[in-house]
Amino acid sequence: MGKLGARAVDKRMRFVTAAEAGEETMTALCRRFGLSRKTGYKWLARYRLDGGSANGRGRRGRIRAR
Repeated sequence: MGKLGARAVDKRMRFVTAAEAGEETMTALCRRFGLSRKTGYKWLARYRLDGGSANGRGRRGRIRAR
């Protein structure tokens, strides 16, 4: 993973940690991290689905066998 990718994962992890702490509303948290609320909720849902891994999914879709 390149330098830029590591920063993105770090940002996502910091966001999820702050969201799990519950000290700010989702709106305030997304504003602070420069995200839309839709993206914030998506990151949090993926974190919870993946069992605590902030980088559990890639951007590429799943490949289906023909």
